[in-house]
Amino acid sequence: MTRVAVVTGASSGIGREFVRLLVLDSSVDAVYAVARREERLVALKEELGEKVRPLAMDLLTESPLAFLQKGEELTWAVHSAGVGYSGACKNLTVKQQTDTVDLNCKVAVSFLTAAAEKMQRGGKIVCLASAAAFTPQPYFAAYAASKSFVLSFCRALSVELKRKGVSVTAVCPGPVDTEFFLTSSKDGKVAKNKEKYMVTPESVARKGIKSAKKGKQVCVPSGSMKLGFFASKILPHSLLMRVYKEDK
Repeated sequence: MTRVAVVTGASSGIGREFVRLLVLDSSVDAVYAVARREERLVALKEELGEKVRPLAMDLLTESPLAFLQKGEELTWAVHSAGVGYSGACKNLTVKQQTDTVDLNCKVAVSFLTAAAEKMQRGGKIVCLASAAAFTPQPYFAAYAASKSFVLSFCRALSVELKRKGVSVTAVCPGPVDTEFFLTSSKDGKVAKNKEKYMVTPESVARKGIKSAKKGKQVCVPSGSMKLGFFASKILPHSLLMRVYKEDK
């Protein structure tokens, strides 16, 4: 039996780092690297070797888990694909906001549910949520709401799958040094108030894998975001939302 991992959003950022780390894991025989940009996936295979299996697709229309072959056992399912746009709702298009919900919520539910059905005892599901899930965020409203959904869904699914022996971990980083800000912000730059909390995608993926192996429901990879997680539990959200300002 070939033990396989499937990682979405694998062409860059956190997803790419999950692929790197799982390729090095002796318990994984092959890693399906899933994203839309085929040329990047091919380059990743050339860099990391034959354990990487590039799978180019649009997750809104196809499921990577449908491509698993007979004799392959799904041991890791990592959903890292996502999108978000910052700015006041009135300044964003309806499509930008509905695309955020479709990819971050609908695709996540589809991928995680299918993974849960295929996994045997010991399987690990990891889904990228965000520290934005902890409270509503003015000027990042649809993204924060979508990640709040993801966090809630993952935690509930974790309880449902506990008896089966499958773990579900929601990873909730703050700002990460990736290409995400090229599309999420107005000018492709990181706001000053976010830049000081920036962490590397490698550290997020490493801590996500470590938390999944421990069976944790939630992984908050940095100290500053752990403080935010705690604050969101004891302070009124109406108070916390006052700190969010529109990026100028």
